[in-house]
Amino acid sequence: MLNRRSALTVGTFAGPAAFGTGLGTARAASRDTSPGRMRGAAPGAAGSRPPVIPAVRTSEPGAARWRPSPATRIVLPPPDSRRLGDEARVLAAELCGDGHLDRPPRIVERHSASPHDVLLRTGKLDESDSSEAYRVDAGAALTVTGGSAAGVFYGTRTLLQTLRQRGEFAGRVVDWPEYGQRGLMVDVGRKYFTPGWLERMIRELAWLKCNVLHLHLSDSSGFRIESESHPEIVTRPALSKAEVRRLIAVAEDCHVTLVPEIDSPGHLEAVLEARPELRLIRKDGTVEPSKLDYSKPAARRLIKDLVAEYAELFPGGWFHLGGDEYFGYPWEEDRLTGENAPQLLEYARSVAGPRATLLDGFTSYLNDLVSVVAARGKRAKVWNDHIVPAAPGSGRVELDRRVEIEVWVRWNTDEPSVTDFLEADYDVLNGHGDHLYFILAPDQQHEKGKKSAQGLYDLWTPRTFMREPGEDLRLAAGQPVSGAHLSIWCDNPDFQSEREVAEAVHPWLRSFAQQMWGSPKPAATYEEFVPLIEAVGEAPALGSRSYGG
Repeated sequence: MLNRRSALTVGTFAGPAAFGTGLGTARAASRDTSPGRMRGAAPGAAGSRPPVIPAVRTSEPGAARWRPSPATRIVLPPPDSRRLGDEARVLAAELCGDGHLDRPPRIVERHSASPHDVLLRTGKLDESDSSEAYRVDAGAALTVTGGSAAGVFYGTRTLLQTLRQRGEFAGRVVDWPEYGQRGLMVDVGRKYFTPGWLERMIRELAWLKCNVLHLHLSDSSGFRIESESHPEIVTRPALSKAEVRRLIAVAEDCHVTLVPEIDSPGHLEAVLEARPELRLIRKDGTVEPSKLDYSKPAARRLIKDLVAEYAELFPGGWFHLGGDEYFGYPWEEDRLTGENAPQLLEYARSVAGPRATLLDGFTSYLNDLVSVVAARGKRAKVWNDHIVPAAPGSGRVELDRRVEIEVWVRWNTDEPSVTDFLEADYDVLNGHGDHLYFILAPDQQHEKGKKSAQGLYDLWTPRTFMREPGEDLRLAAGQPVSGAHLSIWCDNPDFQSEREVAEAVHPWLRSFAQQMWGSPKPAATYEEFVPLIEAVGEAPALGSRSYGG
């Protein structure tokens, strides 16, 4: 009754270098060599605000001190025993794997806890109606109460990070996030990342209370996921569907949503090498190797097939349709136009009337894919590049209002801004192309400035969008933002190995997680934040597990 899927086996993790294999290396599981004792205590005395990332919103000191012991059990009240079984199993494995206990504690179903136990339960919190809110109370037993299973899970993150540094937990914490989507995008299209590496990254996100992993599965140099509908387009090596299902299971344990992206109608060179008849050909005969000619019914069918295939594979509520960098940049003289790509204009007029523009055809193409996604119970996301809100009565094709617009760039002030999208009643996600772009390329990762962990902590906020390259626009507090994600873009895929990417992005993720949670910063500057990054460390590893089927 306590086990919805399968059993965990306990393992350990030695640090960022372990991303080379994805499973980590063994560390002695004795309490004397637990991570907190190896690294030393974080700033702050026991009983003060817990030294965690992200920092908690509220905490109260208390006389009671709770610490794990050989008598510790994880207790689930009968109403919660089914819904919190996974959270209990994960915590049991981590308490052992992180060196606090010699073996995983028993998980029992009881109405009340005894001294030394951890009680996990769901319930309403007066301080916040967020489903991700949680409260941790230390006493003879320790109680974690969450607004949902996700809230309980985040409470255990705060518990484990505190135990790692102090060996005990004192007082009360009540905590909740400011933004609903707190994520990372990984460009697996241009660089193949092994399933083990991606699994570790899921656990890292969860350790920091981030809840989205966006997989950019296709790009011009690779289509990196198995396809049954169109096997001819797959670039090897690629993720198998069995590997993806395992990642989905890990993500479910960690309350991380996997968001697949099939980017079109641009960035498709790898796909179009197998289907050259679907490439866009300009009026003068120039072949566009990475651009899909979506005026062709066969081209539209291909993308619909792929979107449908992966929308059924991934269980989360989102699907990213891409849509970026198709027509060209504003300064390019040879941008796609109705004159040099007349078939696209003809298509637009066939679906939107004789006065339609290229953008009307492009938006109609995206709306068709939105319908494919919606039919499978999901919402679509798109990049903002070619999205122009249609004024009422303009006769222009409107992008479906169910779509969330990911705002990463504004090339100049003549293009729509984030405020234009909000005024047109679209949900927006912050993907800032300066601050939030971790790029595998020389001179793209810095110690200071916009593209750095320091810049994320000291300069950026989740409401900081791009006014134009190099300049920022900060939304007012009342304007809604769904969240944000940090992006790992593999412009030069061989520039860094998996291990090097993990090591380099490690501090970026910590700065990002702190900003996204919305709690008071634990340090005034990034320089003062660094010791806490080192003390909190990496997520505990759970070792290998079997998911079945």
